[in-house]
Amino acid sequence: MPEVLHASFFVALGLFIVTIIFQTTMFHQKQQRKFNFRNELPFELVQGIDNRYMHYHYILLFIISLAQIIFAYNYFPTLVRWYEYLLIGSFVLSAIMLYLLYFIRVFEVKRHIIVVLLEALSVITSYFALGVFAQFNIWDKQVLPLAVGLYIIAFVALLLLFNPKLRRWPIMDKEFMQDGTVVITRPRYFLLALYEWFFIFLHFLIFIIMYIYLYV
Repeated sequence: MPEVLHASFFVALGLFIVTIIFQTTMFHQKQQRKFNFRNELPFELVQGIDNRYMHYHYILLFIISLAQIIFAYNYFPTLVRWYEYLLIGSFVLSAIMLYLLYFIRVFEVKRHIIVVLLEALSVITSYFALGVFAQFNIWDKQVLPLAVGLYIIAFVALLLLFNPKLRRWPIMDKEFMQDGTVVITRPRYFLLALYEWFFIFLHFLIFIIMYIYLYV
């Protein structure tokens, strides 16, 4: 249903933009400083705001993920090829993991890392599957340059997961004060935070590409 597809796309994208603006504004008012996307995690953006409004943010994030699932469900008139199943399945998983990134704290280390990995791998798989779809589309137009671009993004994103520095993400910086005390601080560029925001960006980028590909 085209109407459902249009509505779910604009609801998800529009609410995400509104939510980010709302969250960063509330964070600044509550913490008296700007949220730093270079070294602070998505769940910290939500939990750094006033507790009175926290549940509203989780509701908005749930609606965003649900709208994307509805979008994916209506993306194809019917599923035929394996890459269509792969695209829808990986995108839906990515939408679910997106919500959990805001929900599961980094202190719950194992669960948080599992969510990060699932989000990253599902996003990468979505790019690969959409690339195959753009190359061999049986429904409409085949766009080889788009497919190549999607393959490149998927390959580069996959390579980033093998960054050996990722193993050192829990290691904090140390500052030695004049009185001899040691202050533990988070690095200016915190790899885990950078990766999480990077894959959130890639998730919404492919969301937009999927929509544009159908109608341009």
